[in-house]
Amino acid sequence: MSTIRNISIIALIFVSPWFWGCEYQTEPVDCAGVPNGTAYVDECGNCVDSREKEDCNDEIDFSIILQNYSGTISNWYGYDMYTFEYDGRDCGVVSPSCPAEGNPWIWMAKFGDPGLLDFAAPPHKSFTDIDLYFLEKGFYLVYMNVNNMYGSPTAVEHWNNYYDFVTQNLGLSQKAILQGISRWGLIIYNWAIANPYKVSSIYGDNAVFDFKSWPGPLGGHDINNSHWIQCKAAYGFTSDEEALNYDGNPIDNLDKLVEADVPLINGVAYGDESVPMEQNALLAKERYSNMGGNMVIIMKSQSGHWATLLNLCPVINFIIENNIH
Repeated sequence: MSTIRNISIIALIFVSPWFWGCEYQTEPVDCAGVPNGTAYVDECGNCVDSREKEDCNDEIDFSIILQNYSGTISNWYGYDMYTFEYDGRDCGVVSPSCPAEGNPWIWMAKFGDPGLLDFAAPPHKSFTDIDLYFLEKGFYLVYMNVNNMYGSPTAVEHWNNYYDFVTQNLGLSQKAILQGISRWGLIIYNWAIANPYKVSSIYGDNAVFDFKSWPGPLGGHDINNSHWIQCKAAYGFTSDEEALNYDGNPIDNLDKLVEADVPLINGVAYGDESVPMEQNALLAKERYSNMGGNMVIIMKSQSGHWATLLNLCPVINFIIENNIH
């Protein structure tokens, strides 16, 4: 009898783990926490799930653009792009197919199709790849042309008016993600400094922080170059001396962004003779960090002003981590 009892105990010991393991076995879950789901982790380490229509934010009614501003609709990489004129400037909005909660948006200082001749430079392709990533995530893309205004007070005022339009009439988020390359660094940073609490984050690529460096002579440029002449005219300067004594460049007023806790990320490259990084992003980084601000510098593996940022994930993840509605 004792032998039978011992055999029963041994059997229970060996059978129980298998028995309970079967009873509590769970289905595999994807990165979104859905059992047997289809979400996956992308190349930047972010979870990508196919959102259903009911998960999308309400789509914006663009009839105000089409009816009141002679707007037109075209196709931009499979997304609806609305182009129109506002405040005397050419404008555009690209709409995601499934808007994210809060209607987040990227404000692009420079916009265009990289397949066109004037957008053949690789950095523009990198910007478009980032923009397409965020369109898929439900972000809107917004643009207002203030080209050749060099971030002047007049350009900032145009952007002020456009910001009011897209937030009040279209219902976009109260905070924008700003994006600018090269000379367009002047408008994104000057506008942000004038409106620091309306900015979620800023991404600049070989961006200008000081027009004295570009197109001005402090960066080694000819004092008679056409961009310097246009820049002085945009600000209403009557002499080189007046322009060189100006203290309203982004590099001079970064404290406004620090106070508002605006995070910055900038791509730079060695050998950039157009926009020397030592006079622009690197100097801004030194000052911003000394004031307690959050600014990240990404050194590109290529050299020169048109060097491409090959790994876009640091920028993408930085924007996602700092996205505030």
